[in-house]
Amino acid sequence: MNNSLISVVITTYNRTDLLKRAVRSVISQSYQKFEIVIIDDCSTEDVAGAVKSFNSEKIVYVRNNTNLGASEAKNAGIRKAMGEYVIFLDDDDEFLPGALEIVMNAITPETKALFPKCRMIFEDNRTRDMHPFNPPESFAAIRTGVFRRDVFDEIGLLDNNLKNCQDDDLGLRLIGRYDKEDLKIIPDVTVKIYNTAGSLSCSDNSQIIRCRDYERLLNKHFALIKAKFGARYLSGQFYGFGKFLLQKGEPKKAREWFAKAISVSPFSFRNTIKFLSTFKNKNRKQKNA
Repeated sequence: MNNSLISVVITTYNRTDLLKRAVRSVISQSYQKFEIVIIDDCSTEDVAGAVKSFNSEKIVYVRNNTNLGASEAKNAGIRKAMGEYVIFLDDDDEFLPGALEIVMNAITPETKALFPKCRMIFEDNRTRDMHPFNPPESFAAIRTGVFRRDVFDEIGLLDNNLKNCQDDDLGLRLIGRYDKEDLKIIPDVTVKIYNTAGSLSCSDNSQIIRCRDYERLLNKHFALIKAKFGARYLSGQFYGFGKFLLQKGEPKKAREWFAKAISVSPFSFRNTIKFLSTFKNKNRKQKNA
């Protein structure tokens, strides 16, 4: 087994009870060579008191003087981490028993990043085991990823300009920098991720923000995405965002995304039909005027 120190970075904001559950899931791990770096993003709750209640020398607590947001809070945790490896845990999620032992057993000297599965738990108690990082279906590297600390020196920290796609951005930078053999995907499930209807990642507003952020993401990685995954993949992504915006009553914005889909896949009948459908509401309004 790799016997290196691993830094578990937990960022939190006003979710003290859930934070305690997350911390307990780390402290009870069979692999005990870890530190927990808790970044309190200027909570109004008594997070410091909750941390002290554990009475653990393994916990490093840092309170931000202002609310920096998710990306910069995680960056603060990376900067503070002393371990050779870094793993993130959201304050409302929890590790499964044996999670750290599983990932440390799987890491080899060549491994730059390791990606196990997570268990998504929905509001109706349905569960789904999945790989958040599984290119090209998903590039979400942060949710289960274990990273060598020097990876962030080589590819940089999280992008604060992206509010909803920073996870994908990190995944794409990993793909652009390292060989496939350096990025190891394993079948084990190591973390429970609670995904309720009220969570930010499930909200319509979050999806609209994601559309805007995806444009920024493409500006950074368009050549890489097209080279690695092809025009058909890009067309499908554009089509998906356009369809979502059309369903939400945003035909003008949807039209822009369908136009992007046509630009990379001009002979797609599906893209063209959807693009033309965005003019229907406009024509109806003109007739009623």
